[in-house]
Order: sequence, then C-alpha cells, then structure tokens
Amino acid sequence: MRSRDLAAKLPSTGRRLSFQWKIAAAITFVIAVASITLSTVMHQTFSHNQEDAARAAADRNLQLVLQDETGSMRALFRATTDGLDVPEELRQAVAGGKRATYLVDSGDQPFVWAAADVNTQVVAIRVPYTAQRESIASVDRTLRNATIAVIAAGAVLGVLLGLAMSYRLRSAARAARKVSTGADIRVRSVTWSLFDDEITELADAVDAMSDALRGQLDAEKRVTANIAHDLRTPISGLVGAAELLPPGRPTELVRDGVHKLRRLAEDVIEVARLDTTSEQADIQSVELAPVVRHAISTTGVECEVSVHGTPVSYTDARRLERIIANLILNARNHGKSPINVHVDHSRITVRDRGVGFTEEWLRQGPKRFQTNSVERGPNSGLGLGLTIVVGQAAVIGARIDFANHPNGGAVVTIDLPECSADEFD
Repeated sequence: MRSRDLAAKLPSTGRRLSFQWKIAAAITFVIAVASITLSTVMHQTFSHNQEDAARAAADRNLQLVLQDETGSMRALFRATTDGLDVPEELRQAVAGGKRATYLVDSGDQPFVWAAADVNTQVVAIRVPYTAQRESIASVDRTLRNATIAVIAAGAVLGVLLGLAMSYRLRSAARAARKVSTGADIRVRSVTWSLFDDEITELADAVDAMSDALRGQLDAEKRVTANIAHDLRTPISGLVGAAELLPPGRPTELVRDGVHKLRRLAEDVIEVARLDTTSEQADIQSVELAPVVRHAISTTGVECEVSVHGTPVSYTDARRLERIIANLILNARNHGKSPINVHVDHSRITVRDRGVGFTEEWLRQGPKRFQTNSVERGPNSGLGLGLTIVVGQAAVIGARIDFANHPNGGAVVTIDLPECSADEFD
C-alpha cells in the first residue's frame, strides 16, 4: 500500500522553514553580533590609544618649548604665543596657568594641540594627526574585512551544522515512519553521532516507545490468535450440532450465526498467520481471467467482469483468489451494486457504487478491528477482510491501492508482477 494511505498527515500552517536554516541563521546571527561587537571594541581601543599617544607626544614637545631658554625649540615646533589660531576650548582649558591638549580631527589636516598659560600668555604648538588617522583607517579596513570573513565562515559553519542536524532528524523521521508501517528498524541506528545529544535522546525515546507498543501489539495478537485457535473445536461442535437441528426458520438463524462465527475465527487465525511473516507464496505464471472468475463464483456475488486480452502474471493463484473474494464480499457488504471487476494486463480493479472510503480511513489504511465507518453500511464488520487483503498481497508481492471513484464508490486496485504471454506455460 502507498505510504500516503498509511500515514496520517498533521495540519499544516502553510509556512515552513527548515530546521537547517533556522540553525544556520541562529549561528550566523550570534557570530555576526560577536564579531561586530569585538571589532567595535578594538576600533575604540586602538583609536583611544592613538589619540592618547599623540596627546602625550604633543605635551612633551610643549614642555620642551617651555623649558627652552634659547628659543630653538619654539622655532622647531613652531610655537605660537599670540593665541589667534588656538581653539577656543583649549584657551579656556589652560586659563589660570594650566596645561592641556586638544584634538582637532576634522577636515583634511587633523592636528593635536598642546597649550599652556604662561604669565597670562598662551603658548601653543600643534602636531599633525594624519598618520594616526591613516593607521586607524587601516585598522578599520582590516577589522571590517576580518568581520566579513568571520561572518561568512560562521554562516558556512552554521549551514553545515544545520545540515548535519537536519539530516539526522530527517533520518529519524523516515525511520519512525517505517516503524509505523511495521518495519523492524531502530531510530537510534540512523541518528548516529560521536556524542550523545538531544537527537539521540529523542531517538532512544522513540525506540523505547516503539518497543513497548510492538510488545503490547504482539501480546494482543497472540491472545487473539490463541482465542481463535481455542474456539475452533467448540465452533466445530456447534456447526455439527446445528446441522442436526430440525428444519425451520430458527434453525436457519442458528446455522447462519454459527457459520459467521466460524468465518470470524478463521479470519482471525489467518491474520495471525500473516503476522508471523513466515508465510511463503507458491509463485507461478498464472492466467488471471480464470482465477478472477473462480474467486467471484466462490462468493456467490453477481459482478460485471471485463477482461482485456489474455492477462497473465507471476503470482500465487490461491492467495490471489482469497484477495479477490474478500474484496468482492467487502463491496457487497459495505457498498452497493453493481460491482465491476476489470482485468487489464497485470492489474485487477474492483469497484462498487457505495459511498466510498472515508478520508481518515484512506490516510490510515485497513486495520484489524477498525472499520471504515457506518457510512459504508450498517453491517460494518470487524475490519479483518481488508486486513487479510493487504497481508496476502504482501506475501505474493502485489501492490494494493485504495481510493474513491470520482463518480462515487470505492475502488481497489491490485497491481501484480508482470508476466508476458510467451512466458506463460
């Protein structure tokens, strides 16, 4: 059966962002914030160091000018005493016999001023700040390039880490889906990692849950099979006793009930055998038309049969008859006439004119003791017929697809292994 028929789909909001990209975006964001913050701190630190060094150098030169009695230092550092070009902030800062420095970092010619108030006269010098500004700009370019490189590397790292985590999670999801179809697989085995993390913890939890559910299901299957086996003898006795009853309507009702009980027990036993996975098919090249007609005749249900050509297939005729008979009986009990059976090459299609399958049933597929719903008729049964169909199909390697016809009614398609007419013997 198709996986879409087995797995129920959760509601979707229509918006989806892969976990891989969420991880990548988070890592890139953190690295970007850290890199920009570090670059800003380094820029501020380097700028302050350059400014402090320039101020200290200007102040030392000013002290040399003030200590020089010959005037050579004043000429060397081009000291001014008129205070005309000295910034107003600096003149105010040195008022009262103080000494101070002032940075003018604007325009094309940045300077560091150093001034002192000597006997109400402002003595000032200025030192070019161009080299320091260029050094700061060079460091800024280096920091900018390094930040871009680190962010790019972080983005690549985030994508790789996100891809690795996403791959493990997707592998776990695929394994969990296979487990839901009955496959014997360990989710932990597909989420391997050098170190245990939350993903391996989740895989262990899923495996533990799967083991518990599988154990519970196996126990229920064993109990059901044992009960069916134990009922065989008393049911056989009931059948024999019912045959000895005198003719009449009450006898017919008793016999009908006993026969239904016997069929139920046989179905449960058959399902139990199919669950053991030890069933072996007798595969041979088989002409399909006679098999289909014989299966229909065993049910006593009137069907419209159409055969295209002389279809043949590699299959087990007995098990295929069982599949077709169950589908015909299911169509009779839960659908409406007419029932059409069409054979074309290696495909067999059975269609009724009932209300069809419910959407929920199509998502989940046939399950024992779970019926389609009362919409398919009051005689809903126990859901064993289609369970046997799926089980027998798995044994003979056939594919079963359940669907609803656009014009109404249920449609079941059996796809068998192909066999050319020349190979048929």
